Amino acid sequence: MFVYLHASIAKFGVAEWADGTALWYWSRQQVFGFPEYLRAVADSLFSVGWIVASATYGVLAIEMFLGLAVCMARRWKALAMIIGFLFHLGIAVALGLISFAFSTFGLLVFGYGCSFFWEVSRYINTGKRRKVMDLLRMSHQHYNIESNHNCG
Repeated sequence: MFVYLHASIAKFGVAEWADGTALWYWSRQQVFGFPEYLRAVADSLFSVGWIVASATYGVLAIEMFLGLAVCMARRWKALAMIIGFLFHLGIAVALGLISFAFSTFGLLVFGYGCSFFWEVSRYINTGKRRKVMDLLRMSHQHYNIESNHNCG
């Protein structure tokens, strides 16, 4: 997971990443740029300076968060897995790097999966979700009692 932290820090040493214009250059790449069906939208969006800067610095912030989440509490790791999936899904759609996305999905599950599934199960078993589960159990028990009563 530290590869994200390393990538983020290293990008600050590149002038285009530091000044917030890197995604403008990437959007114009012929090999790794946006596909034809997205090129018109990307060109119009990335012609606005604050959008390019926000997107470029957003990539750096996401990578920094994904790298630092290893040292954070379990709920932040679960959030990192979700953000990482969405981030790499966006890369797959926007740049066509589908095999890269699938390999990083595996990395995210390996690095953050246990925390993610722990948080999901904790959410299901607490608060309002617990009340819903209790109601479902009670109705199931009631159904079993009625069905036993009707059979005998």
